Amino acid sequence: MSDFFVPPAFDEIDEPSSEAAQDFGAPEPDLSEFAPQQNFDDNQDSAEGSSEMPSHFSSGNFVQEETMLTNIEEYANRIKDNSDRQAANTREEADLLRAEVELELANALIVQREAEEEAQGIVASAHAEREQIISAGREEGFQQGLQEGQEQFQTQNQQNTAQVLSLLEELGDLRTHLLQQYENQIVELGLIVAQKVVHRDLSTEKEHVLNALQSTLQYFEGQGNIKIRINPVEYQFISEYQEDFAAFLDEDQAIRIKADNSVKPAAAVIESDFSAVKLDLEQQFEEMQRKLRECTEDRKALFR
Repeated sequence: MSDFFVPPAFDEIDEPSSEAAQDFGAPEPDLSEFAPQQNFDDNQDSAEGSSEMPSHFSSGNFVQEETMLTNIEEYANRIKDNSDRQAANTREEADLLRAEVELELANALIVQREAEEEAQGIVASAHAEREQIISAGREEGFQQGLQEGQEQFQTQNQQNTAQVLSLLEELGDLRTHLLQQYENQIVELGLIVAQKVVHRDLSTEKEHVLNALQSTLQYFEGQGNIKIRINPVEYQFISEYQEDFAAFLDEDQAIRIKADNSVKPAAAVIESDFSAVKLDLEQQFEEMQRKLRECTEDRKALFR
């Protein structure tokens, strides 16, 4: 703001004071506005208790000085009022500017918050899309891996099945070859095992000899007297069943049991008036062995 006007002291006021005021940029006061002042010199003698005025402060000078002082005070008041108005305007402008700044700041904060929210939304959307892509990739990879695994398993299963079938075919061929090559040995081994088993049973279970005699005697019905020769070891046991043997023959047929050392165990001999039968298991095994060998030879000739 420009420099304020400083009023002069009372002893410095002279006639050209109005021009000095104009030099400071102040408006020249209009003296016509003020009413003419009464001259106190005319009434000096009539005033009671009046005192003598100083010589240097005459009534004319008082009127002029009082008028100038009044104008200066009014001018100062006007300047003060203008300053107050300018200060008020400045404060209003400052308040308005501050309000605008605060509004701009609030708008900036709102824009920043919206931008942050939008950025967070973009980040969240990106994360969700990423998880969706990963999940879809996993699902696709799982389905693809499952399909590839199934196809690989099916292919491997077919290969394994083909290998198993090939091995079975080879084993079948090997089995046939082994049977053809070792058939005689297998048959003879089976006969040997059967002989051992039968001899063991006959030595411990004498009922086998008894059953063999009973099943054979029925073929001697009506063929005269019957004589049975058995090993002495078996005689005591078999002789106890002599009456039971008669049930397989006619009533007029006589039966006699005799111990004979020449007869092997489990090799009883049944003789009648017309025929004889030797219940020799070894001889029967030999006959079986002969028949089986003939069969194996025929099979070999067939597969050649």
